[in-house]
Amino acid sequence: MENAAQPSYYEKTLNELLDKIRALDNDIPYTKLEDFEILLAAPYSLMDGSDFTNMQMVDPAGNAASRSKIDEDLKSFGIVDEETAMQVISRGCLRGTHWQYAQFMMYDQGNFNIEVEKMTEKGRESFLKCRDFTQNFKNVVGKHGYFGWDMALSAKLIRECVYDDFFNEPSAREMFGDLTKPLLKNFDNWADYAVSFIAGGAYSAYKNSGFDELEARKSFDYLVKKCDQLFTDERVNVWKVYHWYTKKEYFPMLDKDNLEPLVKGELGSKGSFVSDRVSVDGVLPCMIYREKPFKNFPDSGWRFFAGDESKEYSSDRDNSNIFTLNVVANFDPTIVPLLDAEVGTVYIRKEGGEFIKSRLDMKDMQEDK
Repeated sequence: MENAAQPSYYEKTLNELLDKIRALDNDIPYTKLEDFEILLAAPYSLMDGSDFTNMQMVDPAGNAASRSKIDEDLKSFGIVDEETAMQVISRGCLRGTHWQYAQFMMYDQGNFNIEVEKMTEKGRESFLKCRDFTQNFKNVVGKHGYFGWDMALSAKLIRECVYDDFFNEPSAREMFGDLTKPLLKNFDNWADYAVSFIAGGAYSAYKNSGFDELEARKSFDYLVKKCDQLFTDERVNVWKVYHWYTKKEYFPMLDKDNLEPLVKGELGSKGSFVSDRVSVDGVLPCMIYREKPFKNFPDSGWRFFAGDESKEYSSDRDNSNIFTLNVVANFDPTIVPLLDAEVGTVYIRKEGGEFIKSRLDMKDMQEDK
């Protein structure tokens, strides 16, 4: 072991990586949950050359992963069918490397060290060696411990199990949902997740190699290199160009429990489609129009856009949501006098804030919804 009074090689390297990552310009857009879930296993995707943001194990050219390699990897974890897959993934989440990290942190608390003394000689020796090795990381990873390693590995195995048809994609998404709940309570950025992943991987290599420091160092250096690529290599820097997942906060400036009844009667409770540029980013609607409402749905027909959305942005349903007209009116009361306009009406906000009226091209409108 290195001198405990000085930062270890591991600690210094991880701090250098953190400084490098935090210095990057990360003014990047919202990430969809389904993309975020796959990106949890991004280091493994980089290692095996598969696509980063798709559940299917294919490379960017569309070539499928090797079935024999996937089978071999899953069998190395004891996964041979759906039942064993569920058991291994659940055990990894609940009693993986982070569970061991938590025990090491408890050693000097209360009477836990007394419990360690009750172990067999071999068990106690193993525990203390692993605990000593963990001291290399605790100042950097803190409460995050090795949780990143466990989550990335679980995400990788879920993806491989879908590829091997042990369970389908909807089931996989449910499992990802169970993973992300505790994950989002522990992390709020890719940088902390990366160092937790690297530290857990080095620890796993140390323990599984029979406490071989050289093997641990080799694995550590390899994982640092791969994670660095995920932030800095222009070919694969997905952890830079995809934001850490956060739930969207709609109309954060409104006190939603105390809205004014600005749009009265039935119309105020009818729905409208609102771009995230308005409801999330807080931009005043500058292009609004009314089209034929959807059938079997309390739809007003009104659509609200900031006006700067691209065609691709607007066509993606994840970039808009449905809100009652009264909610939108509380955000921008200037729309209230316009809401009785007939279907086919368009309003464009001029620079001074005044709306000018136009008409939709009826050929482009949906005749029957």
